[in-house]
Amino acid sequence: MKPSLLLAAGAVMIGLAATAQIQPAGAQGCPPNSAPVAEKDNVVHCRCIPGFENRDGVCVRVTEPAKEGKPKDVNFPPAAANLVHIMDTVTKKLNRPKGGYHKDLQPRLVCNFFFQGVGEELKKLGLPADRGAWKKGLRAAQIKSKIEADRTDWNELREEDVQERANRGIIVVAVSRDHVAIAFPMPPQIQFSGKGPLLRDGNEHSPETQADHRLHASSWGAVPAHNMFSYEYSDSQKKQLKSPKFYVWTPSESPASSLTDYRREIVPR
Repeated sequence: MKPSLLLAAGAVMIGLAATAQIQPAGAQGCPPNSAPVAEKDNVVHCRCIPGFENRDGVCVRVTEPAKEGKPKDVNFPPAAANLVHIMDTVTKKLNRPKGGYHKDLQPRLVCNFFFQGVGEELKKLGLPADRGAWKKGLRAAQIKSKIEADRTDWNELREEDVQERANRGIIVVAVSRDHVAIAFPMPPQIQFSGKGPLLRDGNEHSPETQADHRLHASSWGAVPAHNMFSYEYSDSQKKQLKSPKFYVWTPSESPASSLTDYRREIVPR
């Protein structure tokens, strides 16, 4: 053999010997789990194949660390996401446009239709939203009267406890003599400075209809209770006039409802 060929062959063998444990497997002349790779000057090295790594000169399978499951946020469980989806579904059915202020829709107040639409969606999930205050055709004042006359499915709740329940996907209703709304879940990362829990009613929230005379979210958004309701009092009788009362719908906070998360999968907004 010519000296030049001997030198070349020797270089290849040296390369193989020096890096045999670093190459991926499977090729003749390379260790298990390595394969030959031609580099500069056609010198062949053995490199570990994908999925394997060099450990002390041996190609071993890469062991991926166990993936940690994303912790479930107890303040915003699937039931809360599903409640948001239900509200979005009802808003679409009511043909309410997104964003801004739609003056042409101002006279069209739909809070009772929004409430009943949410009931229809809950009923589809097997929850008993087909009786009492959920019945179709009732106006806000009638919904309030139904709740207060038959408390079988309703428990009065302090205003300061409403947001926490809503964040768990529990149905909480705010009612006054002329308005009805449903508490809206708030994701934990949201910084909220408004007064009172967030509520949603399907209405347009133009400046002239708000207690603070400011523009708030459209029918797709949520509004703080103290911007949505008037909170009027009589100084002489110390009696609430238009301030809301809050009632939790007990079927939505039962263990069965919580465990099944309304028996539906999370649907993105």
